Amino acid sequence: MDIGGVHDVTVVNGGSVLASDADGGHDVIGASVFSDYGSVQFDNLAGAVIGASAYDGSATALLAASQGYYGQLAISNEGVINADSIHGDASGIVASAVSYGYANVQNSGSVQVSGYASAIGIDAFGDYSSTLDNSGDVDADADAATGDAVAYGASNRSNHLSYLYNDAPGTIAATAHAAYGVAVAVGAYVVGGDVSTLHNDGRITASAKSDFGSAQAYGAVVEGYSGVGLLISGGDVDASTVAGIGGYAQATGDLVVASVASIFNDGNASATATAGAAGVAIATGLHAEGTNTA
Repeated sequence: MDIGGVHDVTVVNGGSVLASDADGGHDVIGASVFSDYGSVQFDNLAGAVIGASAYDGSATALLAASQGYYGQLAISNEGVINADSIHGDASGIVASAVSYGYANVQNSGSVQVSGYASAIGIDAFGDYSSTLDNSGDVDADADAATGDAVAYGASNRSNHLSYLYNDAPGTIAATAHAAYGVAVAVGAYVVGGDVSTLHNDGRITASAKSDFGSAQAYGAVVEGYSGVGLLISGGDVDASTVAGIGGYAQATGDLVVASVASIFNDGNASATATAGAAGVAIATGLHAEGTNTA
């Protein structure tokens, strides 16, 4: 599915959209929707399926973009979105609203992603404002036999205002495994130039393992640049790492870095780090870093 327009574009999917390249090196996109100057609305209804499967190339299940000034991009998923690549990168939902645009992504369904060096469940960007609201299941798994492996469950970015909500019973999970390289897993990631907020009432997990290298895992991360970074959690956040002999293992549950950095936690934040002989292991449940911290 490849749909584009000069002005506003609306797509409602109630069926199955599947794309694959089982034995080649081509990139695969399940559904692509864009507007040059208008807004984009994409609804994946309950029972509907969007999937992309690749071999050596990258796999992206849903790619959506609003490219005009002040454009609005709205994505709603109540169904199933899957992306997998045996030897390439994989992404579930990639949403972008550039040029002072507004992005809004809502997921109450399932997003499952499996990649080699890189996997990301939901990647949302809105130049002026981006909001990601999850009450479903998001899972990203990167597994590299050689080289590094990086996995992000949900990433929400904006140059100005960035908001991520993980509502109960929503789950966001990232798992990274590297046999010989560095493994990095980030459950939920929020970054904004002026205001960044993450509100969690569900469950967020990050797990990283490197057999012969280093491993880093961050459950929930908020970056506020020169502005405000706020993390509010009444749910569960867990980060765990395992590094091999002589490796470096770092795990952090909740992390906020901003000019004004704040964490309000009345849930459960945990971190576990394990390293082999002669290795280093560091685990931190909560960490706020800024000019002013509350």
